[in-house]
Amino acid sequence: MRKTALIVGLIFMTAAASATIVESEEVNVDLASGDVEVDLYIQELTSSSISYTTSYNIEDVEASINGQELDCSTESLQFGSEISCDTEMRDNFSVKLNFSSDNLVSTRQNANILRYSHSVYRPTQEYRMRVLLPQGTGLLDEDEVSIPVVSPEDYRTGSNGRRIFVEWDQNPQLGDTLNFQIVYDKYENSNGFPVAMALSILTTLIVAGLGYFGYKRLNRESVESVYDQLSSDEIDVIELLRENEGEMLQKDVVDRSDYSKAKISGVVSELVDKEIVTKEKEGRSNKLRIVSKYSH
Repeated sequence: MRKTALIVGLIFMTAAASATIVESEEVNVDLASGDVEVDLYIQELTSSSISYTTSYNIEDVEASINGQELDCSTESLQFGSEISCDTEMRDNFSVKLNFSSDNLVSTRQNANILRYSHSVYRPTQEYRMRVLLPQGTGLLDEDEVSIPVVSPEDYRTGSNGRRIFVEWDQNPQLGDTLNFQIVYDKYENSNGFPVAMALSILTTLIVAGLGYFGYKRLNRESVESVYDQLSSDEIDVIELLRENEGEMLQKDVVDRSDYSKAKISGVVSELVDKEIVTKEKEGRSNKLRIVSKYSH
């Protein structure tokens, strides 16, 4: 316990010295290959290097800042590894890390268990974790094991067409320890659908979806029909979106308009409230789209 407390204390001392502020951190884990991809969006860095600490041993590290390759060093710790990369960047830049690990998953009573831990040792506004299961596997039924199948409970599941993924969105506080767990196995021992059944259901859903969206498209009303409810500023933003097939990054709207960033933010909020435009986080900006019920 004293050793763990000492290590955590040293991490926080290092974080305080570097004064790194992370706008968002996205972690993608591929359990088939053991590959991990980390995307960091750094808001502020006051040191001459960016560091990243894991709770497990890693190898084959590749790194880049804003798409430019970096030379980084990797150090094995008593509990995990630390990657350090020198940089002249100080604010608003992206860091991509790729590495692999062969000790992410353990086996217990013929079930595969992922346990992934991350200590929040610097201010982080958003943290997203996505885990891609190996092909042919799925989550176990809760009544088959004595431990939680997925933890934390506020998760989402989906599929990329062939493989199931589990993901979480977190808003951690400095000092938090994020612990993720997944228990999975082959389809015959899990709550995943047999492949033939899954393909049959998927085909049915696609056919039904195409029919539904075709109907919706034929019955859409023109966005111009609501112009009499909008201000001139709001119409200007809608017209910019229409010129770009109905969607743009908010920062590009600012660049191409005569309005300030604050003005565009206010106009966008009004259009979202009126359910004419949707706003979704994308990188360090927002993706704006005219809602699907309006043609453009």
